Amino acid sequence: MESFITFKEEYIPYDQLCQVPHNELIEQNEATSNESSPTGTLPPMDEYKGPLDFELLLDGATSSKNSWVYSILLHKVFMDINKILLVQFKINSFTPGLRVRALPVYSLVDVRQKPVNRCTVHSVLDDPERLAHREHNLCKCNEYNWVGHVVQSTHSDARYDYDLQSGRHSVTTPLDAVQPGCDTVTVPYFFTCMTSCVSGMNRNAINLIFTLENMR
Repeated sequence: MESFITFKEEYIPYDQLCQVPHNELIEQNEATSNESSPTGTLPPMDEYKGPLDFELLLDGATSSKNSWVYSILLHKVFMDINKILLVQFKINSFTPGLRVRALPVYSLVDVRQKPVNRCTVHSVLDDPERLAHREHNLCKCNEYNWVGHVVQSTHSDARYDYDLQSGRHSVTTPLDAVQPGCDTVTVPYFFTCMTSCVSGMNRNAINLIFTLENMR
């Protein structure tokens, strides 16, 4: 098992941070980055539960299938490429319009400002001619199986975003209302590269930052 991630969680009222109207969304190819943005060059790394007491748990159902292992000592998840990781999210009040953003960020301060990108070996499978980012400030990952996204989700309403200023790829999923008898919402994620990929993460550990955003 090559890849490992450290989880960070925080609640961010997205519309306030990016100073956009409540009825606007981050869309593919739209530039919205700034220093306090959840997808900016240096995204916030502080853990913050916020007024909704936002927290996450790991669903151990898939761990028994050797798709991932959590190290209590290291506080890290070690997992295989393209294997499902079920993450459970919990808040004290479910409100329509909430979404959770998953953003990979390098753990080391020296490289934290760099976006986490896929390696050539794996990305060429979806984009042989490397056309998704051939044009400056234009992302066409949607035409090539979301080729630039290291973190993806099998959720039916997953939305993939690209920050033109920081060059960061991220994925958001809705925080649906909980089912009767449950107090968490489960979102499936998978990783399309490993931290050991030479032309990608190049053995740099990553944090996976989850932000709770009000997209209304």
